[in-house]
Amino acid sequence: SVLGLAPAPRHFDTIAYAATKGGDPRAAFRANIDFHRAFFAACNNRELVEAIAQFEQKAHGVRSFTITQPDYLERARAEHWGIIDALEARDEAKLLTICREHIQAAPKLYIASYRRRFPDPAETGTTGR
Repeated sequence: SVLGLAPAPRHFDTIAYAATKGGDPRAAFRANIDFHRAFFAACNNRELVEAIAQFEQKAHGVRSFTITQPDYLERARAEHWGIIDALEARDEAKLLTICREHIQAAPKLYIASYRRRFPDPAETGTTGR
């Protein structure tokens, strides 16, 4: 059960929030990574933590882009608190729902931004030349 996880430390998200409000995207980025690492480490499955760390490296570009988006960062912060609250309440259904939404948000934002910057010529009716 996912409810065996200990809650990730609240102070990481507090730091991320302070960094965001203080206009320090690097500190917010670092605190966000620390939050996720603490969350995953709490599962006490070293192999899973290592696998997640490998995927974390692959997602670095997406994470560094999305962390600069204030609306996304506020949403992520709210989701982090929701994750912590669901863990503390031992509400597995709520935890899984929030985590699913949280995982999908960053790639969606990144892809939408990419498509705005580099529209598909087939969709715009241009040849790209």
